[in-house]
Amino acid sequence: MGQQYQARRCYRRQGNVHTFLTCIVRYCCYFPDFRFSFSSSNRLFPQGVIQKIAEIHKLRCVASLGLRLTHLRSDALHWLHPDLGVSHILCFVKSDYMQHIADQVDQDVALKLGCLEIRRFFREMPGNALDKKSNYELLEKDVGLRRFFPKSLLDSLKPKALRKQIQQTFKQFANLNDEQSIHKFFEILSPIYRFDKECFKCALGSSWVISVELAIGPEEGISYLTDKGSTPTHLANFNQVQSIQYSALDEKDRKGMLQLNVAGAPEPLTVTTALLTTAENMADLIDGYCRLVSSVTHSFIVRVHKGRTFSCSLPLVP
Repeated sequence: MGQQYQARRCYRRQGNVHTFLTCIVRYCCYFPDFRFSFSSSNRLFPQGVIQKIAEIHKLRCVASLGLRLTHLRSDALHWLHPDLGVSHILCFVKSDYMQHIADQVDQDVALKLGCLEIRRFFREMPGNALDKKSNYELLEKDVGLRRFFPKSLLDSLKPKALRKQIQQTFKQFANLNDEQSIHKFFEILSPIYRFDKECFKCALGSSWVISVELAIGPEEGISYLTDKGSTPTHLANFNQVQSIQYSALDEKDRKGMLQLNVAGAPEPLTVTTALLTTAENMADLIDGYCRLVSSVTHSFIVRVHKGRTFSCSLPLVP
């Protein structure tokens, strides 16, 4: 068990309100060197195991990680993780934003997103606190502006001009609480960065016929793109998916195959991936959206194992 963890986000726009409806924690890579055992008389504490894995493999966003346990005989699945909330999803979104697009956004957007994070970092700080020189210096020298703002913004403004801009922008969000700050962050970022959409390199068909990127998200449903910047071709909506299967193409082959039974389609939608773990990730993400739009708790995934086929129903997370 153990794996390199990613969060899968299900995000829906409702008018002017952006609300997270659910999130699914997925594993991607197996850690063969990690082992632990426990008897029926011992209790398993997820936080302790997660922390140990995080320390060994230097993982970030520990609060968002979880354990997926598979029973060796029955293949039953169980999820164990601490309380997972929208603030944990923000951890991943902010990390992606700072690493990939923060240096490319407009100055005004970078200032607003940075000040919203300052608001969350100093939760009890009044709106005019940064007007005081000592408070601003604490932020600048002890905490560091790079924690909140991209390097391009910090390099483009002189210190006095930057300070004035941060002070003025911070006052716009002075009265927001923690939850309001998070939703405002998503509201500003979502038109620029589609963090609710996942793309996977794969091929349509079972023999690598057409290489595509499969896009999965609340607006696209299940679609594919043949080239970057091309218009997505729609394949199915989540409420059309009746069952999901994934398997290895060959026991000795690392490639995976994902099959979706779609209502009204003459045959299953088949996707081939370079790795079985990619097919598994896609299956779990689609499954999460299917359960979300159908308002059901049972899984749509039908697992195939050693000649047996059976549905995989995940229990509610405690």
